[in-house]
Amino acid sequence: MATTFHLRVWTRFLVPVEEVWAQKTDPTALSAEFRPYASFCFADETAVRRAYAGDVPATLDATLRLGRALPFTWPIQVESVVPRKSIREVSSGKLYSRWEHERLFEPTPDGCRFVDAITFTSTSPAQKITAILTKRLFEHRHRVAAKALASDPEATAVAVLRVLVEAEDAERSAS
Repeated sequence: MATTFHLRVWTRFLVPVEEVWAQKTDPTALSAEFRPYASFCFADETAVRRAYAGDVPATLDATLRLGRALPFTWPIQVESVVPRKSIREVSSGKLYSRWEHERLFEPTPDGCRFVDAITFTSTSPAQKITAILTKRLFEHRHRVAAKALASDPEATAVAVLRVLVEAEDAERSAS
């Protein structure tokens, strides 16, 4: 049976929300966050900019290569955008049968708390390993962003990975 995981990774940036938003919606900056572990690039950067400006729903195609594996297309459905507040994307494909990704931009007195909240189900039989690697990749992405923007070193790439128990799973367990 497939296991669904929920991952939250957050960083407290010591810059205004607008600067974090600019960094986290820039296709070049997003691609840089994956290196050296993966290669990630969008097919159409103009479409990315339009989508993140609020022209949604939108489908963005990205190319992902993990290590030396052959690259594959990762279709991303941008469902909603609230500028400088949130972005919600969903996807499914080769690596994940379920991928729901929310990016949250929360103002703080000294800057912005940025949160990646991801709910996912791996297509791999090694689901726990995939979940741990996903967590490590997002921690890495936050650390890379923290090199570009001032951040609190004690609140950079704080991560929690949990198995998600859905309502129907809980009902089955109770019976």
